[in-house]
Amino acid sequence: MGQSEGIELLKQIEDRVLPLPLVDGAPRNESLRDYYWDANIELRYQLNEAVRAFTTRRPNPFRAFTLVAGPAGIGKTFVKGGVYTNWIPKSEVAKFDIRELLEEFATQGLAEKKPDIEYRGQVISRLLSMTREGRKEFIRLIREQAPSFLVVDSLDEIHPDDYFFVLEELERFSLHGDRDFVHVVLFGRPLVFRDYWRDRRSKGLPNGLRGFVLHPPEFRTTGDLRVSTWNYYCFKYKLSRLGFDGETRSMTFPDFEQWNTLDFPTAEDFADVSFLENRCICPEVRDELESWASQHRVVSAVLYNLAGNSIVRDLVEEHIEDNRTFNERTFMDEFFARWLERDSKSGDRPSRSHGTEQLVVYQKLLEAVAAKYLDEHRVNRLGYFDVVDDDRVVVEHEGQTISVPVPRLLNRSGLVTLDPVLPVAQRYRFEPFWIHRHLLYQHLERQMSMSPTAIPAVENELVK
Repeated sequence: MGQSEGIELLKQIEDRVLPLPLVDGAPRNESLRDYYWDANIELRYQLNEAVRAFTTRRPNPFRAFTLVAGPAGIGKTFVKGGVYTNWIPKSEVAKFDIRELLEEFATQGLAEKKPDIEYRGQVISRLLSMTREGRKEFIRLIREQAPSFLVVDSLDEIHPDDYFFVLEELERFSLHGDRDFVHVVLFGRPLVFRDYWRDRRSKGLPNGLRGFVLHPPEFRTTGDLRVSTWNYYCFKYKLSRLGFDGETRSMTFPDFEQWNTLDFPTAEDFADVSFLENRCICPEVRDELESWASQHRVVSAVLYNLAGNSIVRDLVEEHIEDNRTFNERTFMDEFFARWLERDSKSGDRPSRSHGTEQLVVYQKLLEAVAAKYLDEHRVNRLGYFDVVDDDRVVVEHEGQTISVPVPRLLNRSGLVTLDPVLPVAQRYRFEPFWIHRHLLYQHLERQMSMSPTAIPAVENELVK
């Protein structure tokens, strides 16, 4: 496929799959969590069924293992925080982050960092993995859990060698023990469930095992964006107000709507408002954010993602401070660089903070994947491409040929989503989808820098 044809194809797919720009309108909910539940009705029903079974003790026994898969930054940890916070006594709910557990293990010699991506002895990233003694300790900790509900997060932030072990042990604890009631809910990126789900499907799914793909909240109006803004201010800047009882609490959304309409006053009726110092809570940033989200699909395409939402707000602040206007290519470049930095913290993937050489190799590999599946006509009308286990991507770097398995590269990259329960090959799509076009631009520009006359047909497209 020619380069210009590839770019046009990706733009056509974007027209099909990217969310539309926001329209002026009222909010559909007054809580960000409600937007998640609206988009995940079946998951909400599954969680509520467990509550009903616990409170009524029917059926008896009740044993369930629920897997919740979602791409990077979508809000898995946010949703996890709201699971079983009402109706269930605190003593009956245990929540923990498995990466944080392995960090504790590492201080005790029960976990160590192992290479995840490497070539010719050169390690690109490392992740924590349990030692043999660490696995014994994990089994002991899980089996000693007293609460009826166990909610676990961040399985995707440890080494892939541990995924299957953790899943099997949690299944054994939840579905094959002798407790009258137990419900384990496990959150992670889709890749962590893939092999386990395929194995269980081939043998017959055990009773009580359910898998869900966590869908993002849908923001359609500027009012929906205000709910997101209110949540962001309360979380990041501790936006609070004095209550009638003299206690300081997070500002309610109805109060925020009024405060927002008045351009955030801090005197008279709102003299009791408090928040951390910032450059974000001001009419200029609010208006620019709404303008970007209402005009540009590359922006509206990332607002549903909690991590992406935060990055966009940082970029808006900087554009206003530097008196810059919106440019799509600049936005894509800046967003992508910051997204890599975010993922370097949770997945030890290369970014600007990891050193230049590792980042260059990593980006070359990602760009080559973006081009490879287009060139081979393997990208379908919705942007997905099937990857088999022995697919490899090959690039040249400083005289060396570097070959890496595509699944190993993409898994945990934070740049793709996949359906973990499909009984077919691994089906990936870049997420947000415009990242595919961004990587293709970067790939073509790299080729042009090495051979300026190689691809003049797309030169005008690249500088837009």
